[in-house]
Parts: sequence; C-alpha cells; structure tokens
Amino acid sequence: MTMPPAVSVAEAMEIRPNEPLVGSGGMDLHFRIYESFGDQVHLDGAGYQVRRAGSRMRAVEIGLPFRSRGATVAAMLRAVIDRCPLTLISVT
Repeated sequence: MTMPPAVSVAEAMEIRPNEPLVGSGGMDLHFRIYESFGDQVHLDGAGYQVRRAGSRMRAVEIGLPFRSRGATVAAMLRAVIDRCPLTLISVT
C-alpha cells in the first residue's frame, strides 16, 4: 500500500472547485470557528483558504447554533494547534 504524498497545512485546508465536498451544511460555521481563533478566511473563485492568526488566543468560547460534527472537530483541532483552552456551547 502506498501512502499519499504529504501536503502542507495550507494545502490541506484549501478546497479546489472540482473536488467533492463532504457534508451539505455549508462552511459558514467552520469559517466562524476559524475567525474565533483570529484566523483569516479568504474566499475566491478557486475556493477558500484559511490563514492562521499571528498570535495565540488565551481561550476561545464558541456557541454552536446547531449540532455539527465537522464544526466541532474543526474547533477542537484548531484549539489543539495553539494549545488553547476551548469551550463549546450549544445555543439551540
């Protein structure tokens, strides 16, 4: 079994237009999560790219308006990257 080639974080976080997307809920909630960490989201005709904030947040609290496994995982992984305490709240 051959392993796929390694990619950078920037490449892994970029969606290309002709590739299938997982889920049908859209990316707005994911973008809000990244922005909660101070990251910048750039959208254009080719897709989107997330640029990590230059400084770390001391702690992040995010209210999720509905259940989203993908958004929850994105928030948890983003918190791990910065070793940032994270609180997720259901606001439904």
